[in-house]
Amino acid sequence: TRDFTAEWDQRWGYGRYRADLSLAYGTAGGILTSTIFFWLFPIRLVIYILVLIVSVLMVIILLNKKGRKHQEELEREVTELKRELEEIEEKK
Repeated sequence: TRDFTAEWDQRWGYGRYRADLSLAYGTAGGILTSTIFFWLFPIRLVIYILVLIVSVLMVIILLNKKGRKHQEELEREVTELKRELEEIEEKK
């Protein structure tokens, strides 16, 4: 048996690929051919993108919660100030 290797010259590959093999053997010049189809899927790239998306979503959610809490505090403060203003006007 012999092992043959080939190098992939692209950093990222995705999709369906086809590999063709043609071998000549023996003294009579016999030829063997074979074809195989395979899929490449850049799992690392997909993981990096998913981590980035989840991180951005978490930041957005946290900022939204913080903003909503701050808005509720401001609304409570406005309500309290209105009540105090009404009390002052009633005393006049």
